[in-house]
Amino acid sequence: MAARAVLAVVLADAIVTYGGVSLFVAIFVIVPMAQGLFKAADIPPRLMPAAVALGTMTFTMSALPGTPALQNAIPMPFFGTTPFAAPVLGIIAATIMLAFGLWWLGRAESAARSRGEGYGRAEGAAGSMQQAKERERAVIASEFDPAEIEHGAHAGTDPTVFAALLPLIVVILVNLAMSLFRCRGWIRRFLPRSAGVRPRFLLWAASGRWWSR
Repeated sequence: MAARAVLAVVLADAIVTYGGVSLFVAIFVIVPMAQGLFKAADIPPRLMPAAVALGTMTFTMSALPGTPALQNAIPMPFFGTTPFAAPVLGIIAATIMLAFGLWWLGRAESAARSRGEGYGRAEGAAGSMQQAKERERAVIASEFDPAEIEHGAHAGTDPTVFAALLPLIVVILVNLAMSLFRCRGWIRRFLPRSAGVRPRFLLWAASGRWWSR
């Protein structure tokens, strides 16, 4: 996992945001995990914002078919399309964004390692300072009792992978079902008229017309 820390952070961001979680919420969810992965892999933390941004603000926001992001929903009433419009072009664009972003991050990571740059060693002082800041914020927060800081604890058992992914899967399936329900003739349009595939099938699928009607 340490050897693929950057990839793990990007894919985790992509799964969370493609499942309907706002990128602003996803950042708070992923950053603690990214800190642990980057520390284990000894990757400079300055590359962490780029890895998080690649997974939350690029291909899952505007290119991947079916994404529930606002940027994908805004054009729908104007063009009469669904969230899955132009799936072929969307997948191609998402692949290009992901590949180029991972290439750039890999290049930056290699350059940092060649200079001997790592995650850092001042964890003890930084940790104590962070705890002091959290306590200070808790004191001035009206919705939080500072006395509860020392009583927090993790649950006895971790949720299963299926339970963790179930809300994201439900969002994706409902999004797809509503898109198909809107396109009543999608099955008839998808099936070829004869045993052979229609010559203009690829152009037709790439245009997204069969999703928008």
